[in-house]
Amino acid sequence: MGTRNLTIVYIDGEYKVAQYGQWDGYPEGQGATCLEFCKRLSDVGFRAEFERKIRACKWITQQDADAINARIESGELKCWQDEYPELSRDTCADILQLIADSKDEIKLKNSLSFAAACDCEYAWVIDLDNNTFEGYIGFNKTLLSEDERFAFLEKDVPEYEKESGYHPVKFVAKWSLDELPSLEDMCAAFEVEDDEDEEEPAPLF
Repeated sequence: MGTRNLTIVYIDGEYKVAQYGQWDGYPEGQGATCLEFCKRLSDVGFRAEFERKIRACKWITQQDADAINARIESGELKCWQDEYPELSRDTCADILQLIADSKDEIKLKNSLSFAAACDCEYAWVIDLDNNTFEGYIGFNKTLLSEDERFAFLEKDVPEYEKESGYHPVKFVAKWSLDELPSLEDMCAAFEVEDDEDEEEPAPLF
């Protein structure tokens, strides 16, 4: 299902992964993929190696993108998603395992500003500095407080969305990487949020 989302990794005070995903962004989808990956971070050796690889990630430059596009246009690159899955909208939260399995430096597209769009339906954040896993929800019409993670993106909300009252994705729940929830409990946190967002039915008279 086309439920657009972000998978984000934060370390050393900066965002190193901000992966746009086109599909299944909801808790039972990409949220579950992130949750299962987070459980593996309890292995000290695995976490140390993952953090090393995260630090090695770079943002793709326009020059890099132009070179890939030239290969596509020349016919040399028939299916770019096979060679560059890290740049595909279909990879979604699987970017985490792709990075964990990588042997070379990975160049990623920085889609962090998508968190300002109303149609970023969910965002999943692994904060390795604060040892947390966090969930955010979109179609948000509540102004973010200054201490919210994505409050700095208020300036990036598209003008037509501002006029409709939209703001960047808002915080729903956070868990320590040392005390992760079950999938059921994680999903329940978002069910409560959905209930709170429902408008009261208008009276008939």
